[in-house]
Amino acid sequence: MRNAVITIRSFAAPMLDLADCLRIWDLVVATAPPGEGRDFAEKIDQMRQRPDWEPGPQTLDLMRRLAKWTADRLDLGEAAE
Repeated sequence: MRNAVITIRSFAAPMLDLADCLRIWDLVVATAPPGEGRDFAEKIDQMRQRPDWEPGPQTLDLMRRLAKWTADRLDLGEAAE
């Protein structure tokens, strides 16, 4: 049930742009839940080092959700907006 709350809150959150996500991405990697969430965060952390990298729409959507979840979890408030 807890995951459902995170998902609902993520959809209700304002849209973060790529720069907002990347600004807190180190925190996302550090706090991502073990498993697929952390694997995804670490893969994005590697890929963002490429100068020409841009995420696709689905990847950016998941990045937004993880960044928002991290900001909410750590109570970063406006840091992720």
